[in-house]
Amino acid sequence: MLPYLLSLFFALHPQDGPHAEVDLTVEDRQIALVVTANLAWLDELMDIPRELPDNLHPSETGTAVEALQDFLFAKATVVIDGAPASLWTSTSPIANHPDPALLPLFPNAGMRGLRKWRFEFRTQLSQPPKQVTLRWHDFAPDRITDPLDPPPLPVTGEIQAQGLVDPFMLTPAEPAYTWSRVSGGLGDRLATYPIPTAVTKPISIALRYGLGASIVATLLLWRYSTRRLPVAALLSVSLGLALILFQTPQREIPTEQLSAAAKALHLNMYRAFDYTDRDTVYDSLALSVEGELLDTVYEEIFASLVMRDEGGAVARVTSITHHGVTPNTPTLLTREGTARWSSMVRVQWTVRGRVTHWGHSHQRADRWSALFLLQETSDGWRFTEGDFEERIPEDLEIPDVL
Repeated sequence: MLPYLLSLFFALHPQDGPHAEVDLTVEDRQIALVVTANLAWLDELMDIPRELPDNLHPSETGTAVEALQDFLFAKATVVIDGAPASLWTSTSPIANHPDPALLPLFPNAGMRGLRKWRFEFRTQLSQPPKQVTLRWHDFAPDRITDPLDPPPLPVTGEIQAQGLVDPFMLTPAEPAYTWSRVSGGLGDRLATYPIPTAVTKPISIALRYGLGASIVATLLLWRYSTRRLPVAALLSVSLGLALILFQTPQREIPTEQLSAAAKALHLNMYRAFDYTDRDTVYDSLALSVEGELLDTVYEEIFASLVMRDEGGAVARVTSITHHGVTPNTPTLLTREGTARWSSMVRVQWTVRGRVTHWGHSHQRADRWSALFLLQETSDGWRFTEGDFEERIPEDLEIPDVL
């Protein structure tokens, strides 16, 4: 049983090699750069003299901070409005407390793979930055993917700025991530879509032409013919066409327009969770969802992003893949004297997210199916009712070792 449990844990946490996570926090008057890395990662990229190979003594952490600071800032790692940031201060690093019982999972790196340190560096700013670029120069070898010929190990992390959190991944092919200040409000981050517009139905156009032709024919026969039977027949046709035209809905909204609106609103539901403040998440959600569905959406999506086995850390959404956005035929309903369109829409999608925890990251993938009522409201198109029908984990927790 123990080997099975160990193999399962290894499938979820394959860290027998270098691992690191980089987080950047941009504020108006300072920038914080946090690097959380295991000793295996530090040893691959810099020389840190120490007495014990598997640990740092408190008296040796200063040397480790200096080595990492030189590694990070000897080159332009953080560029603020076009100028490299060079004046950095640091705090004492914080170590985790790994369980030695997990050592069988780390036959190569041993305690150097389990032991992680959190380093924090800060630089002060004279004014709020407009643009910040994080550029990585040297990558550790990814000995998990290929122990014999290891490729460069990507650097993953998050940037937190203006109340938003965005995940990123740096690779030798794309070694930089640039953040730019947004001057607008919540709507600037939302996906846009053409406003669904009702058009005259083709059948209605055909009926109108038919009715017009039958009326003209009836009048001509009435004027130039003495036979009343054909006139009566054409008059009956005209009346029948008029009745059909009256009972047939004159306008419709093309399905592709409803599908585009539903897809954008659904995507914006998840973009709301890029914010860190709960009230701001709700304000952003209200641009896509209204009514009692607002609380339902918040609870469903937030619960799906929380990884309780990682201490309640929240996974950041990295991608949304829509497998189907299928609206029903829209109907025009009149409420309180105002006619508005509505349509039931079935949405099927897969959401992928990444959570970071002490220098390593995991991916999560869930496949969903839901039925939403898409309605035209006084504030625009919104989901007003809905039911989350199914949620299936595609991959329980996929280790981020790409």
